[in-house]
Amino acid sequence: MNPTDNSTIPYPRIMSQLLGQPWDIDAAEHARLLNLVYTHQRGAGAAGLLPVPRSAAVGSAASSEWRTAYVDEDAPWLAVLPVDGIIAKRMSLMESLCGGCDLDHLDADLAHIPHTSVNTVVFDINSPGGMALPTYDTVSRIRALSEAGIRTIAYSSMDCCSAAYHIAAACDEIYCAPTARVGNIGTYLAMQDESEKWAQEGRQLKMYKVGSLKGAGTPGKPFTADEDVYFQSQVETLDARFKAFVQARRPDVSPEALEGQAFEGRQAVSLGFADAMYLDLETLLRDLVESHADLVFGAQ
Repeated sequence: MNPTDNSTIPYPRIMSQLLGQPWDIDAAEHARLLNLVYTHQRGAGAAGLLPVPRSAAVGSAASSEWRTAYVDEDAPWLAVLPVDGIIAKRMSLMESLCGGCDLDHLDADLAHIPHTSVNTVVFDINSPGGMALPTYDTVSRIRALSEAGIRTIAYSSMDCCSAAYHIAAACDEIYCAPTARVGNIGTYLAMQDESEKWAQEGRQLKMYKVGSLKGAGTPGKPFTADEDVYFQSQVETLDARFKAFVQARRPDVSPEALEGQAFEGRQAVSLGFADAMYLDLETLLRDLVESHADLVFGAQ
């Protein structure tokens, strides 16, 4: 899909994802995505505004067996999986505008790991978060790896927020750079009531349906009290589940730190969101390789 060709961009599907699905994401990033869509719709384009995935800079997977993972032939026991940009599934719906981490690809690599020599997985995270529901399946896959004896580590040098932190919290260990942004725990759902705008434009929606909640969120339709209660309950259910998982995995994190705040790396460590700091991913990987060598030679 050509991101500069507006005729190929599925705006209704993109908007149904951005406004109509629960998100675990930094609110400023969600607003930026909406602005990108509106900019494209006006035909102004959005060149230069898209995030550049780190994986694109470090190169493609070392083997065709992997979708996104990088496995060095000199350390076949170690896999690095990038989690870059917006987290979602079936990124073809939004990738022309957003870029990001397609959970279908990440899940494929996670499913492949038990069939390899990999015993340590590092998630290289730079993400403001993303869609709430699809992340749960990925989190379950990470926990299954840990329970099978595979060491899982999350590292972030920049953003590890919301859904991205959900992924990090599933790991055995979490490390971050001193200037990383970590946390931003919480779920929200943004929708637009365009009924007054439609009325001003002389348009009126006619809808024939069965069920008090059927058709909720349809453009041009005002929201009812029942719909407000329903959508709020959806958000509260997902939010409670998310926070309960974080507290179960990171018991030192207090409830007061789970109100949507993001913390810089040093504070994230002191609050229990992360275990320690590394200036960069390369230093962490070097330590892992050296400790692995010590174990190998020490066993001989």
